[in-house]
Parts: sequence; structure tokens; C-alpha cells
Amino acid sequence: VFSSSENYLIQIDTVSVERTANHIIDESKGFPSDWVRTVIADDDYIWAATYAHGIVKFKYYSENDSLVIGKTFSSRDGITDMLIKSMVKAADGKLWYATQKGHLGYIENNKVTTVETGLEEQTAIGSILFHDDTIFLGTSGKGIWYANSTNPVNFQQLKGSKRLSSNNIYQLIFDDQGNLWAGSERGVDKIELSATNEIVDIYHFGRNDGFLGIETCLNAVDKDEDGNLWFGAIYGLTKHIPSESKKTAAAPKVYFTGVEERYKTIDSLILKDWTNTNKILQLTPDQTQLGFSFRTVDVDHPNEVAYRTRLDDNEWSPWVKENKQNFAGLAYGAHTFSVQSRNYRWQESEPIAFRFFIDSPLYQKDWFQWSVLALAVVLLLGFGWWYIRKIKAKNRAEQERLKTQNYLLTLEQKALQLQMNPHFIFNVLNGVKAMAGTKPDKMDATINSFAILLRETLQNSRKEHIGLNQEIKALKHYIEVEQLMAQKPFEYAIKVKTTPDAEEILIPPMLIQPFVENAIRHGILKGEKEGKLEIGFTTSKTHLHCSIIDNGLGIFKSQSEKPKTDHQSMALTVTKERLESIAGKNTLHISEIKNEDGSVEGTKIAFKIPLLTDY
Repeated sequence: VFSSSENYLIQIDTVSVERTANHIIDESKGFPSDWVRTVIADDDYIWAATYAHGIVKFKYYSENDSLVIGKTFSSRDGITDMLIKSMVKAADGKLWYATQKGHLGYIENNKVTTVETGLEEQTAIGSILFHDDTIFLGTSGKGIWYANSTNPVNFQQLKGSKRLSSNNIYQLIFDDQGNLWAGSERGVDKIELSATNEIVDIYHFGRNDGFLGIETCLNAVDKDEDGNLWFGAIYGLTKHIPSESKKTAAAPKVYFTGVEERYKTIDSLILKDWTNTNKILQLTPDQTQLGFSFRTVDVDHPNEVAYRTRLDDNEWSPWVKENKQNFAGLAYGAHTFSVQSRNYRWQESEPIAFRFFIDSPLYQKDWFQWSVLALAVVLLLGFGWWYIRKIKAKNRAEQERLKTQNYLLTLEQKALQLQMNPHFIFNVLNGVKAMAGTKPDKMDATINSFAILLRETLQNSRKEHIGLNQEIKALKHYIEVEQLMAQKPFEYAIKVKTTPDAEEILIPPMLIQPFVENAIRHGILKGEKEGKLEIGFTTSKTHLHCSIIDNGLGIFKSQSEKPKTDHQSMALTVTKERLESIAGKNTLHISEIKNEDGSVEGTKIAFKIPLLTDY
């Protein structure tokens, strides 16, 4: 039964429409307001929720057309918002109400109690529904909220894997199968709930599903004794008859509708032949900006189709309603673009794939890179071979030069020896002659030592290297001859600490004799002290070290006093050059030995040559 603006009642059924008499209850009869939102009648009283004057509790006696106002509940009683939008009576007798500003409360024993919902201020509550031990609230813009009806202090928003078609809830009702129905400006949603009031599934009914009214009217919903649901909408009344069988919708199918490169369609492409096949679209290196368009046809719910995509083995994108996907700056190589769709029932299609290959530029091709690498290796090896040959040639030339220089120095040394020998022989012979009259006992020893020295000098001068022991032996004979010839006595010592032994070490002949001769002639014999000469040989891992120490006049003072044309100066110069050719520059060190008071104690000559053995 519905009220009419023509002041009579209309009864609607499937057979006929019957007119009956009506009774008008308005302000003329003492009713607080002519604007009434909803009316609830129980056994004792009638409750009317007005638009701006609160809730009226009254009795009406149709026999004598009399009105008795029991009580009007307003702001004085705790109803702070008079714009009542919904009013229901619970099974426990409490009369619940909800307002435009989001206030919720109930009336029990003529007392108003306000309930905190936790909703934001000014969120209108349009519907109240009790089901089992739960109270449900339909709001404007915030969806559906629920709480325990016996202690409604913790309201929560109804949520789940699927969302409502609209958050503006005008109607709430449960069917006999336990499903919650919600009416909105977009039609109605059938909501399957879990035991914990979580959304499991949602079935939406709109114009394409036979719900022609689309926008429902506030709280204009009911259920008849047969379990049919009646929904009031702005364009009429819709009846829903429950069915035991569930219609299973076919899974959607998705198709490619176009492929673009830099917003230009690839005309030669026949999409059906390229989808989910082994065919691969070949692209040039500059075709790295692609766009794909795709579509699923759903006549009934075209706006509820969603898509997701992925490139290669990446994660799927979120579900969106956009049916295009663009890529820029794609990497060179093989790619697979996949797309999948789902319908309003969240049924997913089989994914479809499109394969394409972007050719890499020449400089990134493997064969080109290997060729460049091989060429670089060949050039590097060629340059290395040429450089090594150049170094070897340079070394050979340097070796030849050093050999030649050493040979010339050796010849010069030998020439000096030849010059020295007559002079030395002459001096020895004069000494022997003088000994004949004064020291006949020394004459025999001098002649014997001199003869041995001459023989050794002649033998060694023909060789490039002799043993260190042979050099030491020749030095001893030379020093002994000098001792016999000297005007003042002097002592000498030769210390050998070498590894290997002196017999196994090779040394150029006559390399040390000029330094020994210089130490005796220009050091010891010119000094005033008793002469001492010390010759030492030691070895390191790579060199033979030699030192000649005397306690004579000092080399710098001796050089300043001796004539520049002295034979020994030339011999020393050639010997130095010979040392440099053998061991390199700065290998010879000559220094004076000084006392603490600064006076000269003698001279030390030290040098080293590469260690050479006979094995």
C-alpha cells in the first residue's frame, strides 16, 4: 500500500487495482507537520518521522476520526538533527532512527539514546537494516557500515575483494538466501557475505540486466511472503524473483585491435595471424616506440571490463579499464607483450600474446663486436710484435755498441799494458841493478817475482775473463814486486768472502791492478806513515763487490800534486770507462777516509760488477 498526493490509498497487486477510502491526518487535526518521511505502526502506537519536527508517537481512532499525540521527540529529548532519513523498529522493541548529518540513535521507554558510529561528520545515513545480530547502515558516499546490534559501538565499513557499484546506498534488504541487496543511483547490487561479514562476491543489476529504473528511491524496498524482492525506482517498480539455478557467464575473450609504431599503424599486420603463434614481428633498430590496443566485447556490461598487461616476464600490471598500452625506448632484442581481460563478474580471459623483435644496430651486433675485438687484438699483437722487434733491434745494437766499446777499451787497456810493461820492466831492471851492489839478497827474489808476474800478465791479457783466484794471484805477485822495489816498507792484506768460491767467479783481467798501483804509488809511498793496503772481495745475489783501502796521502791531495801527463791517470780513466761498460754508470765510488778532527786517514775505492760464474 502506497500513499498518494490525491489523498486516497492505492492497493497494487497482479490482478486488479482497487480504490478505498482514506483518512487525512495533518496539521489541521493537530499533527505537528504535514511533511512526513516514514511511518511505522505497531500494536499500541504509530510512529511518524517528520522532515523537521522530529519523531511523533501517536494514536489514531478512525471510528470517530480522533488523534491522540503521545509524545513528540525533538532536540529537547536529544535528537539534535531533525532531518530524519530512516526509521525502523528492531526485534527488541527499540525504535532506531538515522539523520541527514549522520546521527544514529534509538528510542526506548520514551528515552532517546545516541549511538556513536565513527563516521565522518555530515555523512548522511539513509538506511537502517537489522539482520540476525548485526545492524547495517547505508550511507551517502561512504558505502555500507555494520556493527553488532546488541552493542553497536564499533562500526566498520563493509569491504572485500570486490567493490560496490556505488557508495551512495538508498536501499538495504536481505533475501531468503542470506544475500544482502543494496540499491543505489546505479541500480542494485546483490552482495554475498562471509560469516565475518566480508564481501565474497557482488552481482550488479542495471539497465542491461532488466533493472530499467536504475536510480532507486530511498528505502522503497520490501520482500513479500513468497521471497520476491520489490525495488522502487524513479521510473517504476521492479520485482526480483529468486532462482535456485545460477546462470554461469561465459569467460570473456580479448583480442588485439591494433599495433602502432610512433603512433603510425603497422598496415601490413594481420592481428589474428600473429596472436598466440610463433610468428615474430621484425622491427628496425629505430622502431622502439610501440603502442598496442585491445578489446573485450561485453554487450551487457561494456564499462565493467578491465584489462591487465605485462611485457616479457615482468609482473602483471594492475587491473585498469584502459584498453591501450604504450611503450617508449624499448630495449633491443626479442619481446613478448601479453594482455588479459576480466568481465564484471571478475571472470578472466585466457591471456593472449604478441611477439616482436627489435633488431639491434650494427655496433651492438655480436659478430660486429667480435670482429672489432679480433681486429683490435690483431692490431695490438702486430704493434706489440713490431715494438718488441724494435726493442730487440735496439738492444742488439746497444749490445753490439757495448761489445765494441768494451773491445776497444780492452784493446786500449792492453795497449796501456804494453806501454806500461817497458816502463815497468825498465824500472825493475834499474832496481835490480842497484840491488846488485847494495842488496844482493833481494835481487834473486825480485827477479823471480818479476818473471812470474810477466808470465801471468802475458797469459791473462789474451783472455776476456779469468777466475777471481787468478786475478788475486796476479795481484799478489805485483804487490810483492812493488814491495821489493819500494823505498819504504808497507803491508797488504787480501780478504775474500764470496759465495761461490773465488775459483768459480769470473772477472775481466787487469781490472783491479790500476787501482792497486795508484794506491801504492800515489797513496802509500807518498805518505809519511807506515803503509797499509787492504783489498776486499764480497758478493751479493747479483754482483761482485771490490774495495781497495790505503792509508796514504789521500787521493785529492795526491791528484793536485802529480803531473797531468802521468801514465797512471790515463790508465785510471780507461779503467773507469771499462767499469761503466761492464756495470753501468755511477758504479765506481772514490772517497777519502777522515779522522774525527777532519785530517785525511787514507783513500777508499769501491765498485761492483755483475756476478759471473763459470757454470
